[in-house]
Amino acid sequence: MAYDDPIGPVSAASMESVLRRDLDQTLDGGVLSASSPIGVAMGVVRNGDRRVFAFGNAAPDGIFEIGSITKTFTGLLLALAIEQQAVQADTPLRELLPQGAVVQPANGSEITLLDLVTQHSGLVRACRVIPAEGPSQPIPRVR
Repeated sequence: MAYDDPIGPVSAASMESVLRRDLDQTLDGGVLSASSPIGVAMGVVRNGDRRVFAFGNAAPDGIFEIGSITKTFTGLLLALAIEQQAVQADTPLRELLPQGAVVQPANGSEITLLDLVTQHSGLVRACRVIPAEGPSQPIPRVR
């Protein structure tokens, strides 16, 4: 498969044409074909300009379980807070929670911010507050 040469930075307004050029060539006719249930949506924020792009069977106003990508954002935010000396990696989580909040893992030890971002807190793996509506609707309707 041959790809077009990469291009330099683009404005948010012209990003859709770049994404379509790169994604259509790679994914159309494959995982993002018209008959596929798969879709990709992405958001871009730059200098206050917000854009949402959707490909395949996804809509710009779709609702998704974002899952593990939150780990990346959480880690980045913790790194920034440590860099700004607002917290330390070994800061206990209880020091940052509202009074009366209780968070204790199964092993009973103190949870630190480092435990949270390295997924070593001992907290339960997942909690489904809103049940799925079946295999055809893995993400409940929340509108």
